[in-house]
Amino acid sequence: MVSSATYRLIQGYFDCQDLGVQTLRGVAEPLNVYRVLTASGAQNRLDIVSTRGLTPLVGREWGLSSMRVKNYTCQLMPALQTMA
Repeated sequence: MVSSATYRLIQGYFDCQDLGVQTLRGVAEPLNVYRVLTASGAQNRLDIVSTRGLTPLVGREWGLSSMRVKNYTCQLMPALQTMA
């Protein structure tokens, strides 16, 4: 069994079953606990979010425009250096 704090850290890397609030011996307050069932096979955070779907870049036009300008500038730099 793992606590809610540990579950938040391992969520996605392991499949867990919510056991609800439990009273544990030696622990003053009841805790929400989870049972770890199996490893999910995820190797990194990208594996985890790809199963849920990535969020679209909504309302991020300025950031995308800025990245495009920087990318274009980086592509032009070698050509500009050879011209100098």
